[in-house]
This record gives sequence, C-alpha cells and structure tokens, in this order.
Amino acid sequence: MGDFENEVSNSNVEDITVEDMVAKTATAKSAKEKKKAQKKTGFFSGVVAEFKKIIWPNRNSLFKQTVAVIVSSVILGAIIVLVDLVIRFGIEKFLIN
Repeated sequence: MGDFENEVSNSNVEDITVEDMVAKTATAKSAKEKKKAQKKTGFFSGVVAEFKKIIWPNRNSLFKQTVAVIVSSVILGAIIVLVDLVIRFGIEKFLIN
C-alpha cells in the first residue's frame, strides 16, 4: 500500500477531507510528470553531448573509404559468381554422367 493508503487505514476516516486527497494526488502526479520530463531532457542532452564527440571524416578520407568499399564489394561479388559457376558445372557434370 502507498503512504496515503496507510495514512487512511491508520487514521480516522472522518479526519480526511476530499481536498486532502485531491492535493496529495495532484502532488504525486506532478512529481511523476517532473521525473518523466527530467528523463526526456536528460536523454536528449546526452544525445547532444554524444554528437559533439563525433569526428566526421574529411572529404578526401571519405572518398578513399568509399572507393575501397565499392572495389571490395565488386571483387567479392566476382569471387561469389566464380565459385557459384564452378559448383554448378561440377554438380551438372556429376549428375549427367
């Protein structure tokens, strides 16, 4: 049970007013809302801090890395095609004979 429920069960019901219950509920809700807002702002401030740490490559470095990726992709594709052809012709040779 929560603090308010404990207070209700421990005290006399006549002593509690509707205004007291509304005030306590409003205080609890505003505290939860503040916590959520702090989490959101904390997250976004962390994202901004991490973006400031990024070291972006310059144009020359980016060009070299792009060329390296394209060349290695073409070479790897050619190797895969050759292996596929060798395996396909090998299987056809064994199945036909």
